Amino acid sequence: MPKPPAPADRMYCESAAKDILRENPGMHSIEAVRLAHIRWNSLSEEDRQPFKDRFDALAIQFKVDIDTYNVRKEAFLSTYSESLSTMRIADPEPSTASLSPGPPHWLTEQQYQDAEPNIDEVLERELGPRPKPSAPADRMYCESATKDILRENPGMHSIEAVRLAHIRWNSLSEEDRQTLKGRCDALNKQYNIDIVAYDARKEAFLSTYSEPVSTAYPNVADEVSRQELGLMPKRPPSAIRLYIRRVTGDIRRENPGMGFETIDKLAATRWKNLSEAGRRP
Repeated sequence: MPKPPAPADRMYCESAAKDILRENPGMHSIEAVRLAHIRWNSLSEEDRQPFKDRFDALAIQFKVDIDTYNVRKEAFLSTYSESLSTMRIADPEPSTASLSPGPPHWLTEQQYQDAEPNIDEVLERELGPRPKPSAPADRMYCESATKDILRENPGMHSIEAVRLAHIRWNSLSEEDRQTLKGRCDALNKQYNIDIVAYDARKEAFLSTYSEPVSTAYPNVADEVSRQELGLMPKRPPSAIRLYIRRVTGDIRRENPGMGFETIDKLAATRWKNLSEAGRRP
């Protein structure tokens, strides 16, 4: 599955940290990252712009790639389900054992037969599918346009169809886009109404849910126990976690441009350098 690109500052700092470590072989990687952040903060807006432009280009490519991936996934799953259906119909005497899902590897056959369905299955059976929010206007348009393009050009590759759909979207006037955005807003308003109604029905159902709780499916026990007993007590944080929480604010004040991951690493390094007496409090 395609991955989104890193932000411009992270892209710059990763490259700059490698250069700093190459120039200073004995330097610690945390110090190199800190210097890279300082360099980024000292860059002018003009010097930062190439990295931002690169991020924008990669973000556009990611959008194309993820839409292509979703189209290919949908096409594959439809073919996969059709092939399974054909195989089952072609079988003159299908055995019930081969068609039944069977128990998971951690359950015996008897435990599987006695187990209650998990809470998601119960909710879907009783309340119907959970409402889903609307897709953004551009994705909604491109998914529809891609299907039209593939229907008009049966031999075209799906990647090319997605690319043409994005070109069509970019060539739309603001007025045409506004119509689609208005449709998305209307669908999201309806979604907000539906999800509130669904959550109310879910809460009312769970408050009266009295079927036996299965130990084979922990999410049922967790869901019902949360309704019955409230939240489960949490274990206290470790000594190193308490120390990192305490020094994080000081490190951030000393290094305003430093990222959260680098701050955590620097705090962990300070903890390692502490004596046993210093760790005792």
